[in-house]
Amino acid sequence: SDIYKNYAHAVAYIFSVDKKEKLLGSGSGIIITKTGDVITNHHVIMNSDRIIVFLKPSSMDVPVEELFESSIYETTLVKIDPVKDLALIRITSPPINISTVTLGSNKQIEVGDDVHAIGHPDGAPWVYTKGTIGQLWPNKKWKTKNLTHSATVVQTQTPINPGSSGGPLF
Repeated sequence: SDIYKNYAHAVAYIFSVDKKEKLLGSGSGIIITKTGDVITNHHVIMNSDRIIVFLKPSSMDVPVEELFESSIYETTLVKIDPVKDLALIRITSPPINISTVTLGSNKQIEVGDDVHAIGHPDGAPWVYTKGTIGQLWPNKKWKTKNLTHSATVVQTQTPINPGSSGGPLF
């Protein structure tokens, strides 16, 4: 429970929207600076005209529709790396009390380590799951529709579903 209490507020809920305000997709991201820098996956924000971020409210004891009314933030796209499937976005006016997480290093990870994920699987906000590192794949290459990717891949048996993409493993 300490992982969730300490880090859930630093996990952003990201919505990718087109010019007609149609939702293209959603995912997760990790807030890494007080100036509102958020790392997510490129495929979460790909082809978007507008990227909206929701931050976890202090209380989740309200209807889902009301959760997002006071915690919506506009962003700007700072940088993308489609090959590594990464994107950096910045919240344009982050709150003063924004929560952040310091990034770790792949060198700290070992097969068999317990890991914890916080994300938004299938549209459910700020869900916690736990698993184990199964393998590390340095310089792993994989293909999607029109692109070959290459990055270090952390294989985990942690339950991860659509909407969790871009989120952290702790």
